[in-house]
Amino acid sequence: MTRFRQVGPVRWRRGHRSGGSMSEAPSQSERRPYTSTLRERQVAQTRELILDAVTSLLGDRRADEVTTRAIAAEAGVSERTVYRHFPD
Repeated sequence: MTRFRQVGPVRWRRGHRSGGSMSEAPSQSERRPYTSTLRERQVAQTRELILDAVTSLLGDRRADEVTTRAIAAEAGVSERTVYRHFPD
């Protein structure tokens, strides 16, 4: 009968009940750092959309008339996204 053992919070790997160096997940210090240039570009693009929306709205209205809801609508993002990129 094949036994499975837990190798992390969710992943399971077929193997022996006792641990072995070949089947164990790498430790935190051995793992390669995660970077995502695509995600970084998406964040920068969203930030630019928001800034462009603010610039556009300020051309049409006074500063005290520009709301985060209007900025979000103009940028095509949620109001929460505006606050995530530009917290109070």
